Amino acid sequence: MFSLDSEFEKNRKLINETIDDLYSSLTSRSLSRLHRNADNEANIPNLKDETKCEVKGETKDKTSSEPLYYQEEENAEKIVEEQIGALFTDEVEVNELGEDFTSESDRPPKVVEASEVFAQNSSLIVLNDVRKIYNVDTEQPVHALKSVNITIFDGEFVSIVGESGSGKSTLLNILGLLDTSTSGEYILDGIITNNLKVDEKSKLRGEKLGFVFQSFHLIQSKTVLENVAIAGMYTGKKQFMRVLDAQNAIDMVGLTHRKDFLPAKLSGGEKQRVAIARALANNPRILLCDEPTGNLDSKTASEIEEILQNLNKQGYTIVMVTHNNELANRTDRIIRVSDGEVIG
Repeated sequence: MFSLDSEFEKNRKLINETIDDLYSSLTSRSLSRLHRNADNEANIPNLKDETKCEVKGETKDKTSSEPLYYQEEENAEKIVEEQIGALFTDEVEVNELGEDFTSESDRPPKVVEASEVFAQNSSLIVLNDVRKIYNVDTEQPVHALKSVNITIFDGEFVSIVGESGSGKSTLLNILGLLDTSTSGEYILDGIITNNLKVDEKSKLRGEKLGFVFQSFHLIQSKTVLENVAIAGMYTGKKQFMRVLDAQNAIDMVGLTHRKDFLPAKLSGGEKQRVAIARALANNPRILLCDEPTGNLDSKTASEIEEILQNLNKQGYTIVMVTHNNELANRTDRIIRVSDGEVIG
């Protein structure tokens, strides 16, 4: 079982308490020196209807010559947009000096058992009569989702299962604010998302959600640490804080010894751990996982499942699409989808 490094958290707290004074007093020259010293001392590598559901039981081979964090943001954004795609394509305007590092979204989640969280009866995700129709203005519209009603509580580990084409991927995209419903209401942590602007959705997505994909979506020319730190580019944090967050996330999934490796040097299970670490880097409340074990052998899949179960025990809410019935049976609830409907 992996846990947060208490010493890291102690240092992180100190940084949080002094960051405002630090940036108000540093000149541009001393700030540059701070980054160079951080490279040398920390050995930081280059950053180039009512819902029907089933309730169970108790409920280094680097060629880059310039660190990514010395490059201009526009160049880094272009790399990410080309390699990762829609998840990070929305531009978010951020404060020049970054957001308040002492904000709640920047703190790691409190470690609690899922049963304690359920007792609070706090709904984190609510879908009310959500429908998704493609080709609406044609003679043959496609009803991907039909009147879906779902409530997911803070701290739950929920699996969504269904045949290919059943609508579960569309459902996950809507939950991830990557797609919008045709009608109905989606409430995420008390926020009605339907009428949010693009930049507002991007900000909310960055604060609340982490994504884990079946195909990893790692940038092959970047190290493990660089791949994980990319997630923090859209939060408003300064670069060295992104690096610290990335290192912390890598520690959580047990890949500290691989942080300087390129993806080509990693096994399938290690690549998926990197993807999970990237999802954790911004300390989201919810992890959305799309077939996280789909490309892995059974032994490696079990290891990834163990990591997800451990994260859930630490307080993360996890929503996972899967074809693996055995894996689904070990989650808190199963939501079954067929022909765009939740059927239980």
